[in-house]
Amino acid sequence: SSLTIIGNPQNALIASIAPGITFLGFARTMFLPVLVGLALNTLYLLLWFWRDLVFENIADVGGTESIEPDPEVTMNISAVKVKCMWRVYTGAVVAVVTAMVTGWAFSMATDDVALAAGSTLMLVRAIRRRVAGDGSQTETEFALGAIDYSILILFIGQFILVGATVDTGLPQKAFQGILGPCSSDLAAGPGCLLWFSAVVLLLSNLISNVPVILMLQPLLSTQPESTVTGVWMLCAWVATVSGNLTMLGSAANLIVAHAAEREGEPGFTATSFSKFAMVPTLLVTALGVFLMPPVGPDWAWTLAVATTLLALLSATFWYCCRRMRPSSFWGASFHSREALGLFLLSLLSAG
Repeated sequence: SSLTIIGNPQNALIASIAPGITFLGFARTMFLPVLVGLALNTLYLLLWFWRDLVFENIADVGGTESIEPDPEVTMNISAVKVKCMWRVYTGAVVAVVTAMVTGWAFSMATDDVALAAGSTLMLVRAIRRRVAGDGSQTETEFALGAIDYSILILFIGQFILVGATVDTGLPQKAFQGILGPCSSDLAAGPGCLLWFSAVVLLLSNLISNVPVILMLQPLLSTQPESTVTGVWMLCAWVATVSGNLTMLGSAANLIVAHAAEREGEPGFTATSFSKFAMVPTLLVTALGVFLMPPVGPDWAWTLAVATTLLALLSATFWYCCRRMRPSSFWGASFHSREALGLFLLSLLSAG
């Protein structure tokens, strides 16, 4: 979620208040740190949960089954028409999402593009539902039913408290005292950047990462114009990755924990999460600080692109070889729901 300004709430907030941040510029800066962080997290996850992995031969499983449309939708429609309808619907969704990303890439207003794309997708879904004769759930009911109101109430209370605290001016004075001479220019050197990153990491796990951005805004607004964009991007990186350290560090962690509790999963706890996440979070955070400007070189993103292309080619070659000669280690599944939850959460938020 660190890769783009729409990857998580704190990135979107930073893009709306920080000067000089564009969609492509942000992604280019984050590319190498995200690539390295994802690789390290994946390796650590495999080592940590190695005993929770069960490898099966894909031939023994019987292959994958195709997803069939809902029987209620296809009850009075021929199979050919259903297949055609789903292809058109899928193509329309792909086209809308592609247009949305293209609009962001050309620096169009993020909120306007998102609103237009969301409205279009709701319209496309409504047309598909009417054609299929499915009157069970409208688009409004579908959207409102997916909202977790208890999490929203938690965030509302959190933002009110942080906003009132920022208005007192105390956080800015506290930051100036903690950061010392570095507070006037956080990009003065690697030492200042590491000290600032440590402060952001600690606060992100005390009050969550999105409120931290609101609290840091007055301080970062006083930074030199030549370095303020880089400092904001560094803040986005640290605030996002540090969210993996504890359960409170990220909104995504709270959402997954709430969902696990609702499903009756006892293994996904704050203790089990932090015990696993501490080492990779600290390592990935520190590496990212040195891989991205103002410390890292401006050409680092080209190295990341080349590495990604090489990895894709290698994966394609390996896949083709595996398809020609199946192995007992092809295909993996988790038998521990705790392992699966931590695996998916880390892949989504640790990049």
